[in-house]
Amino acid sequence: MEEAVQRRIGGSLREKLPEDPEMGEKVKIRILSEETINQIAAGEVIERPSSIAKELLENAVDAGASAVSVEIRDGGISLLRVTDNGSGIAKGEVRTAFLRHATSKIRDASDLGRIRTLGFRGEALASIAAVSKTELITKTPDSLLASRYEIEGGVERSLSEIGAMDGTTVLVRELFYNVPARRKFLKSRKTEGARVQEIVEREAIAHPDIAFRYLQDGKQRFVSFGKGAPLDAVYAVYGRELRGQLIPLSGSYLPSKETGRPALRISGFVGKPSTNRSNRSCELFFVNCRHVRSPLLTRALEDGCRAFLMQHKFPFAVVMLELDPAIVDVNVHPQKLEVRFSDGEGIYTAVFDAIERALHETEMIADAEPPKREDPEERGASPAPEPFERRRLEMTPSFSQGERGEESSSAPFKEKEGYRRAEDFVPGNIRENPSFSEQRERREEKEGEGEREGENAEEKSRSEALSGKQESLFSERFLSEKARTEQRIIGQLFDTYWLIEYGDKLFLIDQHAAHEKVNFERLMKRFREKKALSQYLSPPIVLTLSSREELILQRYLSYFRELGYEISELGGRDYSVSAVPADLPRIGKKELLLELLDELCEESGRHTAESIYDRIASMSCKAAVKGNMRLSFREMDALLSELMSLENPYACPHGRPTIVSISKTEIERKFKRIL
Repeated sequence: MEEAVQRRIGGSLREKLPEDPEMGEKVKIRILSEETINQIAAGEVIERPSSIAKELLENAVDAGASAVSVEIRDGGISLLRVTDNGSGIAKGEVRTAFLRHATSKIRDASDLGRIRTLGFRGEALASIAAVSKTELITKTPDSLLASRYEIEGGVERSLSEIGAMDGTTVLVRELFYNVPARRKFLKSRKTEGARVQEIVEREAIAHPDIAFRYLQDGKQRFVSFGKGAPLDAVYAVYGRELRGQLIPLSGSYLPSKETGRPALRISGFVGKPSTNRSNRSCELFFVNCRHVRSPLLTRALEDGCRAFLMQHKFPFAVVMLELDPAIVDVNVHPQKLEVRFSDGEGIYTAVFDAIERALHETEMIADAEPPKREDPEERGASPAPEPFERRRLEMTPSFSQGERGEESSSAPFKEKEGYRRAEDFVPGNIRENPSFSEQRERREEKEGEGEREGENAEEKSRSEALSGKQESLFSERFLSEKARTEQRIIGQLFDTYWLIEYGDKLFLIDQHAAHEKVNFERLMKRFREKKALSQYLSPPIVLTLSSREELILQRYLSYFRELGYEISELGGRDYSVSAVPADLPRIGKKELLLELLDELCEESGRHTAESIYDRIASMSCKAAVKGNMRLSFREMDALLSELMSLENPYACPHGRPTIVSISKTEIERKFKRIL
């Protein structure tokens, strides 16, 4: 009996189980076939065409590619092709690469704590091949010929040798052809194509030193030239209308005792309030060049931007973290999007500080009329020959390109159709192609000259600031001691806005938002310095609290006392309030406390003294001067002086701007004095 058990454990159970008399005639529990297992397992990794694009792009990056091309048809369902000029795969390892859990990135579980590559699980190629018709063309630099491998539904069809350039091309056709239940859950071709483009764009931002190109149904939708500048990659994705609207992030935190070096470095960009979005689609986080989703990083970003955000608005940000792989776990989910940090509190603090410092060190006066946005289709449709096909195209007759990168009718038929021969989609070796390098340099120089000709002095200074160069803005700040002597208060508009002339700009100040901000900062300063004033009540207020309200009050009673409250128990759930904060006039004493308790009850998670202070101080808007209220010049001058003394005078506690500006140039354009 023991031998039988050992035999089964050793691998014979799969063959013996259906015939085993000990199991009875009717077998209810069966072991699935290898093909079915692979198809089910593939569903964890491959959900849609964008999942394939992500896995193949990560393989290309890990292979050391300097240029990558992605092309899809029918949303990536009928065809998805990824071409790179990386190190390739040796012929003897091609078959092994398509086995499940076959990888060159790790050797055992101990390597998971020091992963620096994007891929490591060894499931991508096996999962892709299990649910599609896959073709691989790959060549290493020391091989004379490339290997061509075809596999359909996990079953090998052929392995041969062909002529090709260094690198790897993977073609995935007829996705989910053998799993129709999965295919019917795919979205429209346009939606799936947009998801693939999103993956390419994020990889371009994460790896600005790699040139990316994306084509959809024969039309170029995105291109980045791999110059190595993170800002150029962001411009390639979101357009140059962001010029002057991004603030660089920098910082080193969490020093490591072992190495003596910072275990965490933060870089990237955060947008000014004018770039805020109505959702979180433009909140991008990268950990060791890997795009991730993290509630902790999201909270740190939004908390750091909170003073500059309007309600129900979200920041534009690209936050990049470089840290010791030992303090981050990327093996949380097969798709490798989720991460966990061993020191979550430290990571939160570091990101929060970097965001808050960058925003407070920059003057945040918004333009009254922001620049118009480019048409994303026009931006992504600029004609540019595919890097991998330059050498081949130079040998064919020249052809013109249309507005969206389509070949004209004069182009050869074989070039317009594409994908008919192996040589039509094999990669080229960019690093060994002098003609490509020379042409790209000439093109970049020409583009740079055109941009420089159209750039004015203001745009140049902004570009330098975004490139991380230090510059002193004190002399240009509207809210500075020097500027105050040169400002001219014109008057009040609509009994709400004040007009001030300074330099070549007209500034508009919202009196309610400005006064609200002054009240807010005054209160917060007193709270932090524990100098809050109390107003005693006669008779005291008696409150009957719910069990949840009572729990919150008891938990944070010391903080409430720091705010200026004096609260004592009367028995049961009744409490006596004999003193309240004296810095909030015009606010109902009882209502203020109950509202604060309600907000704390509704929110889950941690509550710090700072968050409690923020809640009560945000109510300072009720004590601020309102719109449609006439102020004297003296009152406005005093308000402006107080506003100038604040660290962040550019937005009220709810995120609305306090100051906007209109340049003289823009005004002259409106009156057609200049073009």
